[in-house]
Amino acid sequence: MRPCRESTKRQTRRSAEIAELDPGGRVLRAILTTIPIQPAADGAPIAIGFEGHSDKITLVGELPTGLGISRRVDMTIHLQASLIVISWAPHRHEIAQATARAPAVAELIRGVDRLEFAYWGKASLTSPAAWLPSWDDLALPELIRVRVRFRKGDNRHWPDLIVAPELSNPSG
Repeated sequence: MRPCRESTKRQTRRSAEIAELDPGGRVLRAILTTIPIQPAADGAPIAIGFEGHSDKITLVGELPTGLGISRRVDMTIHLQASLIVISWAPHRHEIAQATARAPAVAELIRGVDRLEFAYWGKASLTSPAAWLPSWDDLALPELIRVRVRFRKGDNRHWPDLIVAPELSNPSG
């Protein structure tokens, strides 16, 4: 029995709708699990550069090149006109910000209504660990959650992506 032509068209359309989710998720996971760190005296690794906000993450990270290597860049992952994008420029610690180049922008996922980040850790030494809307500690959070919500009427669903940044980069 041959599948109905309409059914085949629907399946093709659905496959096209979700085709970018898997690569987008893989890129985000790769970036967030390989945040470059430097050892600290107390043993807690410190990110070279990391600012976590509820709507964006700014960091010094490793951007995959697609050639099996990566390059160190200053990047921001954020929502821009219903697109999850990575804005990046080569990391050059010796160049002043005033002379830095305009960042390149790489699109990850389209049709996004909301992008939300949260950070698992302690707000203070005496508080219990919890999901926090921002992260301003020198040490990395234990976990980073990425939540994506699509526009009304969009049938795509992306479960929360939760990564542990230090597990893949224990030595810095």
